[in-house]
Amino acid sequence: MRKFFTVVIGLLCVTFLGAQVVPNGGFESWIEIDPDDWRTNNQTPYTFVSRSDDSHSGDYAAFGQAQYVDSSHLEKNVGPELTSGAPVMGVIVDENYNELTFYLKFDPGVNDTLLVSVRLTDDNYAALGIGEMKFHEAEAEYTLQTIPITYETAGTATNAYIQFEIVNNLTGINTGLDSWF
Repeated sequence: MRKFFTVVIGLLCVTFLGAQVVPNGGFESWIEIDPDDWRTNNQTPYTFVSRSDDSHSGDYAAFGQAQYVDSSHLEKNVGPELTSGAPVMGVIVDENYNELTFYLKFDPGVNDTLLVSVRLTDDNYAALGIGEMKFHEAEAEYTLQTIPITYETAGTATNAYIQFEIVNNLTGINTGLDSWF
């Protein structure tokens, strides 16, 4: 197994180590308010994930920040969500990687957590390998992080799903407005 890929979040940049590259891993290309090849929870008039000039490398990065949502069916603070793959979720892979590495710049605000997860699946979308890490402490400068991927099922991965989201570490919902990655 090889190292999975490098992700720079916090403002975010993603690339595979080796021959494979995560599409738009450096967040250099955007379609309106979303990064190409990534899904967000952006929904007019709310922009939770946006393009930033504060990048670890390249010209741009993804920046996510919680916002207050006031609508007829929802009234609460909502954290940003960023998931690999668009229009179809996930990234095509052809081997079982053993870790996800990324650079993180993050401020959890009060009682918030950045949840980063990676799931590798087979052709039938059955989970083969899973990794997850929760970040509670602020990272004022880009810091290299590593998430090990554990395999409990045999097979060769064909899809990878990477997700970044800010959640309230007490309730899982209603994040603080001062949280960002």
